[in-house]
Amino acid sequence: MTEDVFLRQARHGDAGAFAALVQQSSGGLYRFVRARLRDDGAAADAAQEAFLRAWRAIASFRGECSFRSWLYRIAQRLIIDERTRRGRAPVAGLDFDEADPAAPEPTAGLEAEAERQDVRAALERIAPDERELIRLVYYDGLSYKEISALRGLPLGTVKVRLHRARARLRVQLEEMWEVHPA
Repeated sequence: MTEDVFLRQARHGDAGAFAALVQQSSGGLYRFVRARLRDDGAAADAAQEAFLRAWRAIASFRGECSFRSWLYRIAQRLIIDERTRRGRAPVAGLDFDEADPAAPEPTAGLEAEAERQDVRAALERIAPDERELIRLVYYDGLSYKEISALRGLPLGTVKVRLHRARARLRVQLEEMWEVHPA
């Protein structure tokens, strides 16, 4: 069944349909929260709380965005609450050192690892909001539309900001490679 069918059934109280939505979203949501909280236990708790809050509010879900965008927005609020509780700034912390499921295996060669290190270093040189947009697209796999819903920004603004973030990242990489050619 499709997400729309599961959503329709879940909005009418079908716990099994909601469980299917949870199963489809759990890995991505956990990675999203874990990368920002940098704590396995807190991430598991926040992801579980996000699903619980989604279940409680599913009947009021209007479908103006995807279920994943809505769920990530709930999680983002929990992340902000947790970071505030810990006394840390409620800005999304990005951990580019954690395992990326799309990254090549370590045996793929030193060149690939050197490139990933260069990209991580270049990402650290751009603004946190720009890093976050790049992470949402390339690590979390969100679409522009989902990012728009998650961040509460018009779609055009997301596209422009992501374009600028990529351009700044490209400049940082070019500067690094000019100084330290491969």
